[in-house]
Amino acid sequence: FIIVLALLALKLTKTEQFKSKFNSFKEFFSVNSKLFIIVFILTGIYSFRTIERSQDWKNNLNLFGHDVKIAENSARVHTSGGAALLYDLYPAEKDKKKKDSLLDLTIIELKKAIQIFDKASEYNYVLATAYMDRNDYKNAIENFEIYKNRYSKPKPDVYKHLGTMYR
Repeated sequence: FIIVLALLALKLTKTEQFKSKFNSFKEFFSVNSKLFIIVFILTGIYSFRTIERSQDWKNNLNLFGHDVKIAENSARVHTSGGAALLYDLYPAEKDKKKKDSLLDLTIIELKKAIQIFDKASEYNYVLATAYMDRNDYKNAIENFEIYKNRYSKPKPDVYKHLGTMYR
């Protein structure tokens, strides 16, 4: 992408590509000033965006919480957001109502992910774990079974969880 932008900038500024011999840096920069202005502006824009984005990288909850709002049609983002709620925030929460609310949010995010892309059974694994934590064993079994049937070598804990819930 950046190579295409550089070539486009060269064409737009009508900069002669390496045909001239320059005697000094000053001459080089003055002949290519339009190109350097474009490069400086693009570098500034991307630098600003990078610095702005780095604030989201505090933890998985901030990162994926932000991404869920931006990339609404990304199954991977919804799964990562749900997994961050389930694995990072849920275990640390002490209040039962808040824990239930976190599980509800997790299940919503994972259902969105599966609705967008239902071929990635890893999503079903995380959803099954959320249902299991909610003691909704019917839905947990259903999602663990989907996960198990799609992988030739599923995670061993799937069998442990299924065995516990089938008892």
